[in-house]
Amino acid sequence: MKLLLIALFFPVLAMGQGFKVKELKMNVSDGSAFHAPLDSLGHPCGLIKVRCDSPDLSFFGDIVGDVENKMNEYWVFMKQNAKNLIIKHPHFLPLKVDFPAYEINGVASKATYIMRLQMQKYKEKNSLTVTANPTEAKLFIDDVLIDKDCETGFYQLYLPKGQYACRLEAVGYRPSIQIVTIGKEPQVVNVSMESILADVDITSETSTAEILINGDKKGIGGWKGKLLPGQYTIEVKNEGFETCRQIINLLEKEKKVIRIPSLKRIVGSLVIKTNPVGCVVTIDGQKYGKTPCTISDVAFGKHHLVISIDSLGLKKSKGIDIDVANNNVIPINCELATVEEWDSYNKAFQWFQNANYYPGSVPDENVCIQFDKIMEVVDKLDSGFFLQEIRKVHMGCSSYWPLGEIMVIGYHDSDDNLEKQVQLAEKMQRKSIGANCEIADIYERRGDNLKALEWYNDALMALKNEYKNETDEEQKKFIQMRIGSIEEIIDNLKK
Repeated sequence: MKLLLIALFFPVLAMGQGFKVKELKMNVSDGSAFHAPLDSLGHPCGLIKVRCDSPDLSFFGDIVGDVENKMNEYWVFMKQNAKNLIIKHPHFLPLKVDFPAYEINGVASKATYIMRLQMQKYKEKNSLTVTANPTEAKLFIDDVLIDKDCETGFYQLYLPKGQYACRLEAVGYRPSIQIVTIGKEPQVVNVSMESILADVDITSETSTAEILINGDKKGIGGWKGKLLPGQYTIEVKNEGFETCRQIINLLEKEKKVIRIPSLKRIVGSLVIKTNPVGCVVTIDGQKYGKTPCTISDVAFGKHHLVISIDSLGLKKSKGIDIDVANNNVIPINCELATVEEWDSYNKAFQWFQNANYYPGSVPDENVCIQFDKIMEVVDKLDSGFFLQEIRKVHMGCSSYWPLGEIMVIGYHDSDDNLEKQVQLAEKMQRKSIGANCEIADIYERRGDNLKALEWYNDALMALKNEYKNETDEEQKKFIQMRIGSIEEIIDNLKK
């Protein structure tokens, strides 16, 4: 067999088991290569014209472009300085043609060469038929690969008389080698190769997790398959969870069962401080309490945080987008009001609580002082809370009075206090009936009927709007009575 291989690859005249090179020389009178394609270096190619009456030849080497079969003449364009050409036939061993053996040191640019092949004919007794399982197995005869692209597992060759080493190889199978003798009768070789693959069964308790083996995605939640013996890295991944990694070593034919417990969720923490304290914290629409607070076990990923307050007339909120990573602590400092502003809100509310006044009673000096302080605060803050929001205070009767109305009535009848009462009423857009009537009464007692009429008309307009929006019949009767009283006062003033 060693002598055969030497004859195959280092011939004086190249010969294969089935065909041989009868002639190879340059044809200086043939200009077919003058317009040859360029090789990768930009050099014009040379042309090998292979003349053979077999339609089943294929060519390998430093070839540029596709090989054309022109009436039993194959045109093979080759790179400049190419040294050899391999020719294959489906039923014979490959033929390697070394150009220097024919006094051609390398293919010249734009040169044309003529190669004549002579096919040898063999009798049926020279045939070798090989059928392989698996079908992707590759056949080697005396270490020469027959057809690297065969996917059928079927090979049929015609070989000269002699002994040959027939070897089959396939990924995941143990190589199979047989010695066959050609010449006495046709040889048929059927081979079922022995698998050495390991069976692997992977299951993750996290059903949505990706299963990766050596970085290649294999499945979701689990995977069953075969792997070659060797070392592998198993990864189980799921967004928002810590990745689980295992390194395994597989033996030939081993059955490996791998169970991955539930992946650990990736969480982070938020440490939230606000001014003022007591703000409501909401994450993705769910309330988590009031500040200051620390929120643990916040799920991995992007979230929308809202910090809000609706207290003592301060109604503000702020949205913050956060991105939680593995075990990180995110500090959040949020100011919805300055310290001075919030203190003022608190003081104003406390002063109001201390200013108790009931209609029909005479407000004492303390009440008036409290109202003055509230006015100072609300003027500074420009807040409508203490003047426009209805904070109803029970007056020991069936009706309730607005906060701003009580504040207006709480002032003594003096020029300074009247000015403050007017300011308060203006801030309430003259919609407080009691405040408007109180101011109108003061002007009437002072003899300023025009001013009194102005404020009584505002009170009348407010009462009519209240009547229009009222649904309770008893209350509507009460409002209608008040409307009648004010209209009577207005008529008397006009006289």
